[in-house]
Amino acid sequence: MKPEKIIETDAYRRLSNPQTEIEWLTIEERAIFFGELKAYGAEKGYKPGWASMKYKDRFGDWPPRHVEATPEMECSGETLLWIKATMQDFWRRRA
Repeated sequence: MKPEKIIETDAYRRLSNPQTEIEWLTIEERAIFFGELKAYGAEKGYKPGWASMKYKDRFGDWPPRHVEATPEMECSGETLLWIKATMQDFWRRRA
C-alpha cells in the first residue's frame, strides 16, 4: 500500500500543475518566478509573450494581471535550471 502525501499549506497556496509532481507556490512566489522569466527573455531577445507562455507551461494558466505587473528580476539558479530543462525537452521532442 502506497502512503499518501500530506501537505500542510495556507489558504493562498494551491496545486499548480496536476500533470506533473505536486508543486505549491504562493502568489508572491509566482510573481517572482514571472519577473525572473521576463528578465531572462529580455536578456535573450525573446518576444514579450515568451514569459507568459512559460508561466502557462509551468502552472497551467495565464499569469494574472497583478503578476504581469512584476518588474524584471535577476534569475535564480532554480529558475535557470527549469528553463534549460524545458528547452532540452523541446529539442528532444523535435528531433
